[in-house]
Amino acid sequence: MVKHRPDWWPAEGREPDATWSLANERTVLAYTRTALAFVVAGLAVAGSRRIADTPWWLAMLGIPLLLIGAGVGLAGGRRFLAVQRTMRTGEPLGAPVVAALLPVLIAVIAAVGCVLATVAVFAGPG
Repeated sequence: MVKHRPDWWPAEGREPDATWSLANERTVLAYTRTALAFVVAGLAVAGSRRIADTPWWLAMLGIPLLLIGAGVGLAGGRRFLAVQRTMRTGEPLGAPVVAALLPVLIAVIAAVGCVLATVAVFAGPG
């Protein structure tokens, strides 16, 4: 029986053990949950100005969160296919860029938020 594979699915090499393919699938689902969390947080923060009358700088911090969510989602999909291809061909697996970059991006957003909040506190009302 011949199974139809989508064009985007890696076909080269041997079929890996299903255990590893399912583990790879769980990993892409974790990427998806993380991306969704960033998108929801970004929408909440960006929408806070209109709903809760927060300062403009706080609402602007939602935009990088949305962009990070989109990036994590796309990177997770690419990583999923790369790992699947690697399992089929036996080639070495590349480094996970998202794992190195995501903490830096979060720290930058937190630092910018801290600076803007500090300036707002010392600037006073108005």
